[in-house]
Amino acid sequence: MNFKSLFFITILSFPFWCKAQDPFNMSLLSRWDQDTLPNAGSIVYNDCWGYVDCSGREYAILGSAAYTHFFDLSDPTNPEEIAHFEGGDVTIWRDFKTYKNYAYGVCDNCQEGLQIFDMSSAPDTIIRVEQTTEFWGACHNIFIDTLNGRLYGAGYGPNPGNLSIIDIASNPSNPQLIAEVDLPGGYVHDVYVRDDTAYCSHGNNGLFVYDLNDADNPQLLGSITEYPESGYNHSSWLSPDGNVVVMADETHNRGLKLLDVSDISDINVTDVFRSTLLAPEDTASIAHNPFMRGNYIFISYYHDGIQVYDYSNPNEVVRVAGYDTDPSNTTYSGFQGAWGVYPFLPSGNIIGSDVQNGLFVLRADDLDLAPIGYTAYPNNTLYFTDSTATCFGDQMEISVEEGLTAEWFIDGAPILSSNSIILGQDANLFGVLTNQYCTTQTETFNYEQEFIENIQINIEIDTL
Repeated sequence: MNFKSLFFITILSFPFWCKAQDPFNMSLLSRWDQDTLPNAGSIVYNDCWGYVDCSGREYAILGSAAYTHFFDLSDPTNPEEIAHFEGGDVTIWRDFKTYKNYAYGVCDNCQEGLQIFDMSSAPDTIIRVEQTTEFWGACHNIFIDTLNGRLYGAGYGPNPGNLSIIDIASNPSNPQLIAEVDLPGGYVHDVYVRDDTAYCSHGNNGLFVYDLNDADNPQLLGSITEYPESGYNHSSWLSPDGNVVVMADETHNRGLKLLDVSDISDINVTDVFRSTLLAPEDTASIAHNPFMRGNYIFISYYHDGIQVYDYSNPNEVVRVAGYDTDPSNTTYSGFQGAWGVYPFLPSGNIIGSDVQNGLFVLRADDLDLAPIGYTAYPNNTLYFTDSTATCFGDQMEISVEEGLTAEWFIDGAPILSSNSIILGQDANLFGVLTNQYCTTQTETFNYEQEFIENIQINIEIDTL
């Protein structure tokens, strides 16, 4: 199923507020909610993620009880649903991550397996290229270590204590199992991985850190099992410099923890903090998923929406922004409100998902967000430098910028050598360039003179 939705609603503001107005409010650019979608109990929507294509166009990915939805955010005030796909089950839990031009999706309490979506032709077309139960039927969460092209599956059966390690670097649309590891911390609810170092949230057992470079022989590097306001260790995120972790316990009346992990064998809590939009009547809030961008922590909060904290001083984390996605809520009981947040769009726009109120696109203009680039199309212009005149039939060298690969063509026929060609009269030269993510064709150069310059061709890539 791949089609544009005929029915969607974009709402710019809520008609009423039951909580006190927030002086640190973020700007609401848009909200998308479709009131005819299936629900799983009180849950209609679940997680969200983001994607940027080779032209810099931004997208949102949103899970609902029965579907995976894709949105074009070219106009962030009016998100356009460009496709949605039915997985086969109705469930509370969906989770998504992206790698290169692919999106990967799983669900829990279902039998949908792993879904893979090719987004290379978005916004015109999104294709579901695979849906497989080879690795699992249900999986609570996934994480992708983009540096090594490994996808990690957490919280799946029949042995939920396992963590699956899957190769997607070799062929992103045809993943291959590397290993299943049984970790000493027990059930893995969620995982964050950077360059084979995995920060595993083991529920009530705490946070454990492993070296998974040798997938068949994981090494425990450190753990924290006793800490202030401990609860159900749900998820965590590592700072850009690798020295700090933010950790969420999905238990009411538990604050988030900031951890010093500069010495992974001796993890320490530097601060405990929480959202309290209902104070002083109620302060027993419950956080869900934390993320880090620069010096800011973005958190999706049940009941309290999207909250942002500055951790520049790791001993005193300070709230700096927020948006309540469920303003009618007046208690911290249950699990309504924001499920997910995605703060990594280059534009600085922030995606949020609320279990009953849908997709939110937000803006926090007062935050000095760390810039995030994206992998752009290689420049399709050929650059020339003059040298000694040469005749047809002589050799010409070709080079491309580091990080690019090229396939060269003369009159439409591929050249066997990637770094030199033999000139021919009236020949048309072009190259197909790729940076392992975005592919483009160069302009065509035509030789029409009897004598030409000996030319060094240098291809440059545009980066943002």
